[in-house]
Amino acid sequence: MDAEEIRDVFTKSARDLLEYDGDGHGPANTAVRVASYELVGKNSILLTLEENIDDTIGAYLYLGDRLVLGNDMVGYSFYDRNTKTLGATIENAGIMGMIAAEKPEMTLEFDLSFLIRNAAEYYGEYGELIGYPDRAPRFADGDILFPSRFSPSGQQRDAVRTILNSRLSYVWGAPGTGKTQMVLATAIMAYMRRGGRIAIIAPTNNSVEQVLRGVLGVIGSDEEFGKAVDPARDIARVGTATEQFIEDYPELCEGKSIAMLISKKNKEVRLLGEIIQEKELDVIAAHFRALEMLAQERKKPADRGAKREMERQIDRLVSEINAVLGENSLYGDLTRDLTSMNFEHQIAAAKQRLYQRDRPKNSIP
Repeated sequence: MDAEEIRDVFTKSARDLLEYDGDGHGPANTAVRVASYELVGKNSILLTLEENIDDTIGAYLYLGDRLVLGNDMVGYSFYDRNTKTLGATIENAGIMGMIAAEKPEMTLEFDLSFLIRNAAEYYGEYGELIGYPDRAPRFADGDILFPSRFSPSGQQRDAVRTILNSRLSYVWGAPGTGKTQMVLATAIMAYMRRGGRIAIIAPTNNSVEQVLRGVLGVIGSDEEFGKAVDPARDIARVGTATEQFIEDYPELCEGKSIAMLISKKNKEVRLLGEIIQEKELDVIAAHFRALEMLAQERKKPADRGAKREMERQIDRLVSEINAVLGENSLYGDLTRDLTSMNFEHQIAAAKQRLYQRDRPKNSIP
């Protein structure tokens, strides 16, 4: 087949797959159930997911079985992998009201068919430049070294031999048959031991990293492979790596991926700081209510002992409020206000400033 025939076959296959998936048969959609959620402020929701996700690209939020929200209706502000918490924003007041009233079950679904469309468009534009390699490699059986901890089967040996002596090959096997850690890793290592350069390409970040993890696992556990390849020197993870891969193999990742992770972590730290701040304010809300009651009580006739007890209670509550607000640059001035002469007025003003405002980050599961 020439390049034009390959392009035509690929684009037709992509159209057939999209049609098949559109009929509800295909694998383009994946779903993650929302285990619980909490409405926060006027238009924010904190979603706790049953499983971790890597991105919100192509995400649709299903509310029960009758309403679906795409990216034009819902935005996603942050994601915390530790708690599987996803922050979402819905500006439509009617939808937020429905959620508050009906409390529907929610599911996050991801439409990955855009990957098929993107590939079809790419082949449509550049397919004539894509064809079989001009030359086939040549590897004798003596050039093929299998990982020492494995005993390859005849089929696995044939697969490696085919890969290393063909211009193009396709290897299929059920999960657990050694495609990555046996066949692919052996083929890659054969090239690298010969001084060749390998490009591992896959449609998703997870696919690339699954292969890399398999190869790295073999290199780390095999003495001969370890002598031939130094991962920190010879392997580079190009592109946007997943957070987990950066944490596991930072020395293999591009600087921009690490910079993106640092930026993301800094944002999460700021966000958690704001959440902690709002939680602290919730703790002292009861203190303000108690101060209001005491301020009213001390206006009433009472003996000197009762008056002194009220003052001691007020001083204790103000001291505890000061302990929370004193280190806060935004609200530290309120501690001074609470010691002024117009006590009741200052309590009311402090409450309004602290609690009668939009508080989108005052809760997290």
